[in-house]
Amino acid sequence: GTAPEPVPDHGGAAGTVERPEVVGLTEAEARSALAASGFELRVVVRDGEPLAVSDDYRPTRVNVAIVDGRVTAIENLG
Repeated sequence: GTAPEPVPDHGGAAGTVERPEVVGLTEAEARSALAASGFELRVVVRDGEPLAVSDDYRPTRVNVAIVDGRVTAIENLG
């Protein structure tokens, strides 16, 4: 048999794409920067209000908090 294709590890290991730093960027800037590196932005807190989100896990999804249109924190990945 053949070995399965390796899955990209976006955890910052050698040879993988680094996740861009997005804290301080506008939501649109952060979305573009992450997309260019193969990541997806999801807002989970907006102006202090938690948003309803799905429970599915995606290793390339970056969950962020937004205040006044700017990313203030990376909550977690997935």
